Amino acid sequence: GELLADKLSPNGEYTVLTYVINAHSTVAPAVRGEVISHKENDKKRNFYWAYRKEKGEIEWINKHVVSINGMELDVRTDTYDYRKE
Repeated sequence: GELLADKLSPNGEYTVLTYVINAHSTVAPAVRGEVISHKENDKKRNFYWAYRKEKGEIEWINKHVVSINGMELDVRTDTYDYRKE
């Protein structure tokens, strides 16, 4: 997908990136969020997947909690995937 945003956590332990995924003209866009753990050799994990979104606004709430498009997630443990609702 196309990179929308990336932000380093306040303590520098994590980076969150958001991407927009446009499969094709008959499917609505989706936003995927990825977290990189710098203290774990830059291990990557998908932890956010939202359908019918085109923005991936990132705001750090504290050193472990991030808000993506208004949804707060703890990057250490939380996952949001619209397909599993």
